[in-house]
Amino acid sequence: VIYKHVNSGGSFGANPLLQTVGLGQAQRLERLEVYWPTSDTRQVFTGVAFDRALRIVEGEDRPIVLERVRTTLGK
Repeated sequence: VIYKHVNSGGSFGANPLLQTVGLGQAQRLERLEVYWPTSDTRQVFTGVAFDRALRIVEGEDRPIVLERVRTTLGK
């Protein structure tokens, strides 16, 4: 279980809206759960593929896969 908190705010020292979650040696992701405190709702996503950048929008049925350019360091 991994918990991440996102808070809005744009001043120095504020938490970024973009979150990076490392899954280490995990072989699968059972579920991705997002809690939206303003509406007091939870969204649960299953079958989420690894190694992706996702945009999660409150109320949307599924995460949106974002196109990212892959970068390799040290080769």
